[in-house]
Amino acid sequence: MTPELFDQLARDAIGEARDAAATEGYFSAAIDITVDRTPHPAAVTLQVVEGEPTRIASVDIGLDGPATENAAGIEAIAEIRRQWLLPQGAIFRQRLWDSAKERAVATLAASPFASAHLASSEAAIDPDARRADLKVAIDSGPPFFFGGLAITGLSNYDLSLVRNFSTLTRGEPYSLRSVQEYVRRLTNTGYFASVQAAIDPDPATAAEATVKVGVIEAPPKRIEAGIGYSTDTQFRANLTYRDVNIDGHALRFSAEARYESLAQVGSLRFDWPPDDTRWANAVLAQVERTDLNDLITKTATIGFRRTSIEERNQWQFGIGGIYDQQFPLGASEVISHALYIDAQRAWRRTDDLLSPTRGRCGHSRRVEPWLRTGGRARAGVAAARRFQRADGASRRWRGHRQHAYRGAVHAAVSNRRRDQRARLQIRQPGRTGRTGHGAGPLLRRGKRRGDALDQRLLGPRHVHRCGQRSGLAR
Repeated sequence: MTPELFDQLARDAIGEARDAAATEGYFSAAIDITVDRTPHPAAVTLQVVEGEPTRIASVDIGLDGPATENAAGIEAIAEIRRQWLLPQGAIFRQRLWDSAKERAVATLAASPFASAHLASSEAAIDPDARRADLKVAIDSGPPFFFGGLAITGLSNYDLSLVRNFSTLTRGEPYSLRSVQEYVRRLTNTGYFASVQAAIDPDPATAAEATVKVGVIEAPPKRIEAGIGYSTDTQFRANLTYRDVNIDGHALRFSAEARYESLAQVGSLRFDWPPDDTRWANAVLAQVERTDLNDLITKTATIGFRRTSIEERNQWQFGIGGIYDQQFPLGASEVISHALYIDAQRAWRRTDDLLSPTRGRCGHSRRVEPWLRTGGRARAGVAAARRFQRADGASRRWRGHRQHAYRGAVHAAVSNRRRDQRARLQIRQPGRTGRTGHGAGPLLRRGKRRGDALDQRLLGPRHVHRCGQRSGLAR
């Protein structure tokens, strides 16, 4: 490098440093550069004195178009102003200025006004007064409405499979959130390795915007295996087989076997795709054997569940049966069984189903006895309802329980081979202790088994923290 080129680069560094400081809001930064040519290579020192930052003095967000007279548009506009990244008093930063404009347009475009775009923007900077005045104008464009579905990428499945997972209604106002939930619903089924869905934001198609859905099918068969060790159940091994198209008509099948030193479990599950009414059915059968603290238990469960696919207003109906045998050391065999039907209703009014930051949710459940055998019976009916809300400032969930009550929700019948109060041994997850009770714990044991059955039919429950995992998910 020639001395002349070196000096030129050193002088250019001053201007580049000043520009870099300005992007962080320091428009009056003092820049100094010194060069020490004694060592080889030469040492260059760049000193930056930031000075006082430039702060936002005013923000003017203007919107033009039909959004100002539309309820969804007005809500989106309020959201834009609430989430604006550079409020009054904040330090002006170029990257936040760019992000704020992009987020504002994206927020409005996620509402029915999918063709929203930035009409103009201006950041008036006064370095001497250290103030910035921001002005943004957004053109909403016309409101969009859902049209039909245009589906591509299918080879092994019928078009009705993708169509029946949709809750998008022709003529309904467009919502990006609804499209994203549709994509997530399809992805969770296991049929597809990739799913994309979008509309063409051309104002000419606003009255009936076609939703273009592109899918890439996943391999239908999958095998998983593993081995491990835990202090509770010692050595364990598991094998799982899944086939999402076992009958050639999108019937999903899974079989799981788990062997542990103290517990063995085997289960089968069938999931039918939703029909034209947007309801899906599932069947599960499971057998389990445990040997803990001188108590051997053998339990069989079977259940059927019918679930609507709309997660925000979801209905679930089911019937389940439990047959339990216990062989305590030095005592007589105990046989218990339970049969129940139940209905569940979930309301989710959150900004996002999986990672909510704002909104509320509720969940209720009612279970009635459906008994076909003789014996002593106990029944309980209860509901659970819980609401949560977010602190808009921190955007962290804080529980706000308006109603919270739970109870035994299963009907149980027990037949005993001896005319005495049988002692039921209940194993809690992660514990090897036992407790003995009379007829009451049969309800609790039935509830525990029933909840385990429900979780296998529905997937883990997240409604009490306002998250969601569809019962159709694998």
